[in-house]
Amino acid sequence: GLLNVGAAAAPLGALSVPLADMAAGEAADLSNTRLALGPAFGDALSGVAALRNAVAVDEFQRPYAVDLSASVASAQRGFRLADLLATGASDIVSVPPAAGMTLHMALAEDPNGDPRAQSGRSRSGGEVEAASLTGSFSPGTAWHLGMGLSADGQLGRGSTASAAGSLFWAADEMTDPHYTLLGGGDGVRLDRSLTAATTLSFGWFESDPTGNLDTGAGWGGGNIAQATVDQAFAKGGRLRLDVARVEESDTFLGSRTDGAFGSSAGAASHFVTVSGGLPVSRTIELIGSATTATTDVENAGLLSGWGTVRSTAFGIGVVARDVFDSGDRIGVLAGQPLRVGQADATVTVPVGMTADEVMVRESQRVDLAPSGREMNVQLAYRRGLWDGADLSSWLLIRNEPGHDAAASNDYGLGLSFTTTF
Repeated sequence: GLLNVGAAAAPLGALSVPLADMAAGEAADLSNTRLALGPAFGDALSGVAALRNAVAVDEFQRPYAVDLSASVASAQRGFRLADLLATGASDIVSVPPAAGMTLHMALAEDPNGDPRAQSGRSRSGGEVEAASLTGSFSPGTAWHLGMGLSADGQLGRGSTASAAGSLFWAADEMTDPHYTLLGGGDGVRLDRSLTAATTLSFGWFESDPTGNLDTGAGWGGGNIAQATVDQAFAKGGRLRLDVARVEESDTFLGSRTDGAFGSSAGAASHFVTVSGGLPVSRTIELIGSATTATTDVENAGLLSGWGTVRSTAFGIGVVARDVFDSGDRIGVLAGQPLRVGQADATVTVPVGMTADEVMVRESQRVDLAPSGREMNVQLAYRRGLWDGADLSSWLLIRNEPGHDAAASNDYGLGLSFTTTF
């Protein structure tokens, strides 16, 4: 008879990546071993030799060479075109004041025109997707409760991102990047007016995970605790300081892991953002924001020994109003989305097996900073056409998109028409 050498040498059953000292010990299914790096990491890990020289074993504990770098992907921000489909329509329910308290409730399927505001639960028949409740204890103190809102919708009112977001496309990626790490959720915020020009705010926001690792879409679960000081100046200028702690329960800066890379690598980050606006004339205002962050990542799977991850983001722009028609706005915004500037960790992978089935491992200290630096520039215009109708347009250019030095420029053009009837 004939011996099929190829069939005899082929793996029997599914391949798995050994996690224990012995080949027959704990292992992770190779097909489920994935690492989807968040956009801030860009193309990090793309050239790690240890990942390319790994081995996996079959059901008979026979070793086979595998390339684990193929299991690493970089998440792309894209242009968030799904936002164009968001209506942002809401019904307002007001409750008469009682005992010195003023209450207002907004019910909406999609507040703020942001898909992340949705809670992720399947609803039909026009049921409530989100709600906000606002009350005041005294003339100088107000509280805000939210359900199913985005982090920006709950915590970011009055920030540069909120103001720019109504004109520019996805401005929060540059001006308030910590709001983009979590999906829709529930929260509370307390605002206290210290003076007529100074407001102190404290907020808490909690989110459940949405999406999946296969597509890289969706957001992780976690919470944000934030303190804000907002200072207004006599001539219309404004300065805001946000200090936030973001805890991601199953992601790190938007990165997702599974299989041999671990299934629940969380992180705790501290963000400091300074933002503001400066009027230079009656109709022209300069806006800007700068963010710095440090992140501590939990050890999980093949990645361990994380050093402190440091990242930054910034945006600067100019907005003019009443240019072509009364009430219209046009602006230019340029900046860098959140980018990791310093990060290192140890990658430990199985690279061989001894005759008595003891796994041989190799460790390599790797730099997880991306090779490039994405810079975004966009031109935006918005105007009202008639009562209840608005037209918005955007021209976007991204250099080194995804913080990948080898990536070609991205170009985008957006147009949105909104009307109520």
